[in-house]
Amino acid sequence: MLSKSLVTRLEYQHETIADLLQDLSPEDMNKRLSPKKWSIAENVAHLGRYQEVFLDRIKKIINEDKPVFGRYKAEIDKSFEKWLEMSTDEVIESIDIMGKEIFHTINNLTSLGLTKKGKHPKLGWMDITEWAEFYLLHEAHHIYTIFWLKNELKA
Repeated sequence: MLSKSLVTRLEYQHETIADLLQDLSPEDMNKRLSPKKWSIAENVAHLGRYQEVFLDRIKKIINEDKPVFGRYKAEIDKSFEKWLEMSTDEVIESIDIMGKEIFHTINNLTSLGLTKKGKHPKLGWMDITEWAEFYLLHEAHHIYTIFWLKNELKA
């Protein structure tokens, strides 16, 4: 069974991204404050692309017997480039649509469905509840980064 906290974050956490971006110009979105660190726009594009990756992994866990996944690295993901070329509005719209799909896919699983497992290369075997927590913490990390970058730009 999913905790109330997990369900709520799955349903709403992604909405924080659009809230944080409301008053930013395209120039601010694309500005790198450090040459080796992503801009706000790059972080947002990464979150959109990672939703696709995560949703694909969850569907494989549901439909296959104990799939094994490689580590996701945006730097070598050719599909990430497509996300970098999208407008912020397009990325936010896609994040909202996929966020809802992720929520409904996981929230509608039975207790037995939630116990299905997939193997992460570093974290090992995780059931869908653990994958969801991993996904949410990853998303929260980037939301936190976006928050910091936005406030550093204003400072």
